[in-house]
Amino acid sequence: MPDITMCEDRDCPKRKECYRFNAKPSEFRQSWFTESPRKKDSLECRMFWEIIPMTREEQEIEKECHEAAIFMAGKDPSYSHYLFCKVLAYECINGKELKPLVINKINEKMEK
Repeated sequence: MPDITMCEDRDCPKRKECYRFNAKPSEFRQSWFTESPRKKDSLECRMFWEIIPMTREEQEIEKECHEAAIFMAGKDPSYSHYLFCKVLAYECINGKELKPLVINKINEKMEK
């Protein structure tokens, strides 16, 4: 369940590469753009979120971290607390430091 504003712009040429278009929406509550954030007749979109492919191993680690983070977040389901728990889970499960790209994405979310 993504905690993001999703996009329904079916005319966007980059929709197949955009997380905001392809993420699975929450069945209970989901934010959507009221109009496309993309400039008319353009490839440019100020809210484009590239899907970064993961290996099978990375997908398994992501799933374990997600499950562990939900468990650790417990009664505090805020997104920032969930991300904090996910970072801890990632470090424990993977035994590695987070990639700079992941850290940057987390920092972007925390600043919003």
